[in-house]
Amino acid sequence: VTFKSYARGFDRLAALIEEFPRLREESRWVFVPGPGDPGIAAALPRPALLKSTLGRLPSVLPRATFASNPARVRYKSQD
Repeated sequence: VTFKSYARGFDRLAALIEEFPRLREESRWVFVPGPGDPGIAAALPRPALLKSTLGRLPSVLPRATFASNPARVRYKSQD
């Protein structure tokens, strides 16, 4: 899998999400890289996905967070 193919995949995801404006506007999104995702290192901790692989997804999802792995997600007072 190449960086370019990841960008195309995220572009397709962005196009799909655009079909659901309420989901896009009211949801928060967290993207955490896994061991098979392209990046600098195969070991933990892994940095967030490279901007060059995200295509236009960040512009479609302004409430998205592109986190490192491991990541801590906090919802209200819960981790």
